[in-house]
Amino acid sequence: MNYYGDYLGFENYGSEKDYFDEKPKSNRNYYNNNSKNTSLKKNFPLITMEDALIKSSYPKYLQDFIKEFIINNYSNNKNKKVYLTLVNNESLFVIEYKLSVYLNGKSYEIFILVYLPKLYPNYDPNFYILKDKKFSVSDYYKNGKINEKTLKINLYSFIPFDPAKNNIEEIINKINEEFNKEFPIYKSENNEILSEECVLNKDYTKEIIIENKNNNFSFNYEDINKFNDIQINDNNNKNKDFDDESLLLFMRTQVKDVLREKYYNFNEKFKIKNIYNDLKEVNNTSKIELNNINKLYTEENYMKQELKKLQKIKEYLNSVENKLIEEKNNILNSKNKSIFDKCDELIKIKDNKDFEYIIMQKTIEDYLVYLKKAYEKKIVSFEDMVNTTRQLSRELFYIAYIRNKSKYFK
Repeated sequence: MNYYGDYLGFENYGSEKDYFDEKPKSNRNYYNNNSKNTSLKKNFPLITMEDALIKSSYPKYLQDFIKEFIINNYSNNKNKKVYLTLVNNESLFVIEYKLSVYLNGKSYEIFILVYLPKLYPNYDPNFYILKDKKFSVSDYYKNGKINEKTLKINLYSFIPFDPAKNNIEEIINKINEEFNKEFPIYKSENNEILSEECVLNKDYTKEIIIENKNNNFSFNYEDINKFNDIQINDNNNKNKDFDDESLLLFMRTQVKDVLREKYYNFNEKFKIKNIYNDLKEVNNTSKIELNNINKLYTEENYMKQELKKLQKIKEYLNSVENKLIEEKNNILNSKNKSIFDKCDELIKIKDNKDFEYIIMQKTIEDYLVYLKKAYEKKIVSFEDMVNTTRQLSRELFYIAYIRNKSKYFK
């Protein structure tokens, strides 16, 4: 990876006019692509795509989609690299884009990091400017486009992410276009890093070896719709309040994601259809053997005894077969059942009361997270955010106290 150290910068940042003045001043430090010590190389350990998927935090039912997406878009491209890194105790894929940004007729390299969330593409990817040098964000982008402390890029200031189009490339092109109009950074003594996402830690990061792209492969987002029949379209709701209906939609999506993974793992583990076919074959084989035995043994008493044994085996196998047929029919009929009926069949809860407290606790925690996001997007005021946070925090304390107390007296 080539880290850019050759961007145009100066120690004492002045006005916007001063920043783009082509005539150098005495207090500026200039870097260009011909400098000997400006191109740094940082090598990361390598890992195959298959091993990366195994070690990643992505659910199994999404891994095929992620794999095809990466291969289709990032194989054999020197300006785009994909890594497996640790973020908030989750192993996620991060895509590194090398942008060529021009200033005063010279080209400079700026790296963008795109993090794919655990349930991508149902949730927006996160965009960051890579921080490997001492620099600050220019005033033009401090109005909400780029967070000057964490270096996170606000997609709604460029192009919002559309899960139906999966438009990461469109967003990158728009960012590159904006950076060429207004240069995003300038050199300063600021080396503070307040977000782990704006750097790549070599101890927790591996570069993924991407296999060659299949020219016959044509990606269609509908391939994953059989697992994801409900999506949250943030583009249509970005200007709406986070009301109860939005919260319920979010919770239903979360529960469905969990149940889809549970159902997938259940089928992978038990392979019901294969077991049914095996037992049916055993039953047919037993019938054949029973006929052969009747022909071989001529003594009536002995034959009757053996016949009774075989009949018992047959009855047992028939009962097993009937149970499997019933289970198969139940699975086929489960398509018409609601998600809550399926949940009751697959999940057994030991303590319903404690489970209710857990649901209340998780709901409040998720609400607090989205309350914070709503404040960041200026949907709610600071006073409302603080008051609501205090009230919900007290409720979390009471719930935790009740749960601990009930466990103590059991």
